[in-house]
Amino acid sequence: MEESAYQRKPTIAPKDLQTLFRVFLSHYQSLFCTTYCSRPRVATMDPTGHLRSLAFDIKHIRNLWAHQHTFSPRETYRCVEVVVWFFEQLNHRQPELEKIRLLVLQDMCLQVSAQSDAIRSSESTLDRCQLSQSQRPRIL
Repeated sequence: MEESAYQRKPTIAPKDLQTLFRVFLSHYQSLFCTTYCSRPRVATMDPTGHLRSLAFDIKHIRNLWAHQHTFSPRETYRCVEVVVWFFEQLNHRQPELEKIRLLVLQDMCLQVSAQSDAIRSSESTLDRCQLSQSQRPRIL
């Protein structure tokens, strides 16, 4: 006899970040807070709520990625940094993430270097084309 869809237990795919973070955030209080009744919450592992904020950031990043957002190197670095901070808060460092963070940082440095070269080039062009004092437009 075959099981119906209602009788089967739901499973979560290990790489389904949206569901994993939804579950994490829905159970945040029971995982990280000692009290969450009528009194103010007293957190044990996350006294400032930083972990929860990082989880929301990662969920937002995942949504942008899922909807084909193109990330600049600066945005990519921030995304990796948020994920690194999240795992550090859980005392679970990820060496692979450190490698990715350094690669993105290196890419950002190369991009900034190229931009500064372009700026220097345009400045030298401006120097060659300097207008005399009488030819400059007046700014009111």
